[in-house]
Amino acid sequence: PPTLDKPYIIEVQDNGSYWESVSVSGKTTSASNTITIRAQAGKTPLVITRNTSSAAFLLNSNYTTLRGFKAQGGDRANGVYIGGNYNTVDRNTAYGTTNQDYAAIHVGDANNTITRNVVRNSQNGIVVYDTGHDNNFIANNVIYNNTYRGIWVYRSASNNTVVNNTLYNNGKEVHLGHGGQNYDAGPGNIFKNNILFVSNLGTGIGVDSYGDPGTLPSGTVFDYNDIYAPTGTAGYIDNNTYATLAAWRAGSGQDAHSISADPLFTNAAS
Repeated sequence: PPTLDKPYIIEVQDNGSYWESVSVSGKTTSASNTITIRAQAGKTPLVITRNTSSAAFLLNSNYTTLRGFKAQGGDRANGVYIGGNYNTVDRNTAYGTTNQDYAAIHVGDANNTITRNVVRNSQNGIVVYDTGHDNNFIANNVIYNNTYRGIWVYRSASNNTVVNNTLYNNGKEVHLGHGGQNYDAGPGNIFKNNILFVSNLGTGIGVDSYGDPGTLPSGTVFDYNDIYAPTGTAGYIDNNTYATLAAWRAGSGQDAHSISADPLFTNAAS
């Protein structure tokens, strides 16, 4: 119903492939009257967008949980698009987005939780996109083989927390801003306890600041990370490139307690 008076659960009970976009919008939900879309235990259904400009899952809603699916995006189509508040995207696999401005998981609002997902083989892994897209929590995701970026915080998005993620073989493991007017990341974003395994001449942390070149947005914190870049660079801020963790630490004033050590993946390639 348009207005919920109790929690609703929608459960998919097979391993089918569904060529469609799943949309949740126009629903009046609350913290006690929620929507959960989940796969049955032991099943992993696949939703593949049929539309070049519509995500596989569109959560234009509040208090909605998506759990246990594979979501395949397309050209201008995210795997999962979050367009509301207080949503949870947990234990999904998102991939297949092929346009450089789109992502496997696109966070387009505030106070959302993105946890324990596998995010891979797209142009961008997870993007927090715009002004007001604040206070999101991104944790315990495995993010790899994304051409441009693993995690991208963009266009004044502020006060987001990014912790305990494993990033491997992304063009930039973490990227703030985009180098143009009104494209800078906002203040107060926190990145802690992440593994950034830089390979194939990639970059651990990239910062592009138009408004105040050579600096990070106020209140940005990077610390207690493992930034391992045997074939790439630890980071850069605009035109200043820092090849090693020590150089990045000196140039950015960040990552005082971080390390640079091989995380000893059992099989990094997979």
